[in-house]
Amino acid sequence: MVFHFAQDGAGVAMADTLAVADMEYILYTAFQPFLSYLAQDWQFLDVTVWNVTQGVLVGSLACRAGWNTTPPRDTSDALPPGVAYLVKWPTGFSKSIGKKFIYGVPEVRTANGYVNAATLVALATFAARFILILFSQDTVRRWRAGAMPKGTILKISFRAFLGALVDTQLAYQRRRKFGIGS
Repeated sequence: MVFHFAQDGAGVAMADTLAVADMEYILYTAFQPFLSYLAQDWQFLDVTVWNVTQGVLVGSLACRAGWNTTPPRDTSDALPPGVAYLVKWPTGFSKSIGKKFIYGVPEVRTANGYVNAATLVALATFAARFILILFSQDTVRRWRAGAMPKGTILKISFRAFLGALVDTQLAYQRRRKFGIGS
């Protein structure tokens, strides 16, 4: 999964290790209320951070143990890999919307192709966390989640999320091999 963040406020330059630790912390706290609604087969391995304005790898950090164990994952059968929860974050600009297909949907969390009510609440909580100003672990550095329009890497093109939408219907994203299909 790819997420885009921009440092919010005046901010001072920070060490790469702090940026990587911030991203792992922010993603962990955002996913935490939603983890028990994912199938146990779906695992988090690491968080890798790129500085897209400079085109450089900032660093990578293994996910803390709690990512995959706390809270316990759903042990029921998972739906096929292409089936996903869908979250959208509008930015106020046309053709610039954040979208996440979250795989690992347990069969018991659905009914006739729709997400059940308890799962919708957890998914909405997850989605809402990305429209707030996100603080680092030490609460000094601030980050905003947003979208980068295709083909742009300049910071000026960053679009902060303004709201969050969760689909009640399950989504399907078909992955294609590069250069095959339309």
